[in-house]
Amino acid sequence: MISVYNYEDPLKYIQDYISYKREDSDDFSLKKWSQQIGFSNHVALVETLKGKKKLTSLLVDTMIDKIGLDKSEYPFFLTLVAKNRCSTDLEENLYDLFITELSPKNQEEFSVKRFANSDLFIHWIFTTILALAELKDFDMTSSNIRKSLREDLPTEIIQAALDNLIENGLIEITQENKAIIKQTQITSFNDIKDSSVKNYFSQMCELSKRAIDFPLDEREFQSFSLSITKDKISLAKDLIRKCRNNLTALNSSEGEEVYQMNMFFFPLTKVEEK
Repeated sequence: MISVYNYEDPLKYIQDYISYKREDSDDFSLKKWSQQIGFSNHVALVETLKGKKKLTSLLVDTMIDKIGLDKSEYPFFLTLVAKNRCSTDLEENLYDLFITELSPKNQEEFSVKRFANSDLFIHWIFTTILALAELKDFDMTSSNIRKSLREDLPTEIIQAALDNLIENGLIEITQENKAIIKQTQITSFNDIKDSSVKNYFSQMCELSKRAIDFPLDEREFQSFSLSITKDKISLAKDLIRKCRNNLTALNSSEGEEVYQMNMFFFPLTKVEEK
């Protein structure tokens, strides 16, 4: 089986995967496989692999599912796709750093976080830096950011993220290394299916698992199950979104710590309709 870690171009990896499947299985059909991942015919797939059509987030999701990438290969492939979409040298250099960190020799789990409708972010450190920028008298240097984090993160990653935030006009840094915040919230649109957003929440789950061992007076975990009618699901989602908006009112430019708030609402059952 070919390894995704040996590639820099996601399209080249998919092309070689198809060649591998053709040699490995007599039952493999390009026409059938293209239909399974959402194309009306294999010609459209060929045009995509040649770069003539855009590799959409939905298509990436389906391909990952059909190829069967594991939980460590998944973020690596997403990063290759994100780099493939870059339009500036700064963005390419940033993704190169993350690709290095995601390789088997030096693995960390990364995620993409979408700002409005842009593919700028690939790690939770972006949102954290924006929050750190609002701490009182915080020294906004990569070394001080690293020292402040509970998660061990390479200084190179922190500096690359900081440079990206500055380049995109989200913060400014004064000569005294103090941050001037230009954009306090980064978010995704509601109810979109996007590989980058899903990967971001996967990483939040991992951070939450480690935080369960924090002292009780420093964290709050709540969870419950409820029976709900399907027509009330949208109402529940609206209530959660309103709760999030209310909690952001606690955000302070005189902050002393940075906290993460996660809210997940999902089905535990699959009941067949009678």
